[in-house]
Amino acid sequence: MKKNFRDRRQTDANATLVNLGTFMHKCGQLFVLKLVTDGIPFPNAFVFDKNKKQIGKVEEIFGPQTDVYVAISLEKESNEFFIYSNKLIPKNRFLERSETEKKKEAEDKKIKRKETVCKNREERKDSKNNGFRKQSDKKFRGDRKSYTKKFGGGNKFRSRK
Repeated sequence: MKKNFRDRRQTDANATLVNLGTFMHKCGQLFVLKLVTDGIPFPNAFVFDKNKKQIGKVEEIFGPQTDVYVAISLEKESNEFFIYSNKLIPKNRFLERSETEKKKEAEDKKIKRKETVCKNREERKDSKNNGFRKQSDKKFRGDRKSYTKKFGGGNKFRSRK
């Protein structure tokens, strides 16, 4: 049975439409917008009009972090451009981290390395104990006297007739 993926919704139920930006100018077939929102849209995110109808998608994102511009390709003409709120990335993800955050991340990496090294050592110890047979269960490879002393009887060394 084939699945029909066209009917699947492309947005979360929680997401709301947010004003994307204001029209600046046209460049070829692309429309350039100046962002009004706090977030930066994902590339290829869909753009909607105020009636929640898809009118295009985000093609390029450019400009400095304080003054971001977006180029969108439109299928239908519109004056207002909206995007779903779950398709925006917060600007602080693109900003440089502070020194304290960098130090904390470095400490966390050191702790993780120590934990993984300890886990690997414990796993090796467990595999040595549990993965191998005991000494008495191993096949005997030796002379007849020591075999008879250890296991009693010499059935292994009897000649076949």
